[in-house]
Amino acid sequence: MNSLLTGFQNQSVTYRPYQGADAYGGPVYGGEQELCCRVENSRRWVPDSTGELVPSEAVIYITLAIHPQDQFLLGGRWRPVLQVTEAVGLDGRTDHWEVRV
Repeated sequence: MNSLLTGFQNQSVTYRPYQGADAYGGPVYGGEQELCCRVENSRRWVPDSTGELVPSEAVIYITLAIHPQDQFLLGGRWRPVLQVTEAVGLDGRTDHWEVRV
C-alpha cells in the first residue's frame, strides 16, 4: 500500500492482536510483532467499548488494520486500543488507521 504516511513511519512499536478469551474469560493475545508507525503523545478523552470516557495518552498512525482490544507496548507497558479511526485517502480507499491508546 502506498500511503500518505509512508515517509513519516519512522518509529516502531510492539503489537499483539487480541484473539479471544480463555476458559476463565481472560484475554488471549497472538504473537508479538514489531510494526512501523508514527506515534504522537497527546492526551485526549475518548469513549471506550462501553461508551465510558477514558484518557488516551497517545495516537498511533499505522497502515495495518488494528482492532479494539489489541495492544501496543508503549513506555514499557501494554496499552489497550481504545479507539480506531479509519482514514480514507482522496482515491476513496483506506489510507491508514489512527489508533488511540
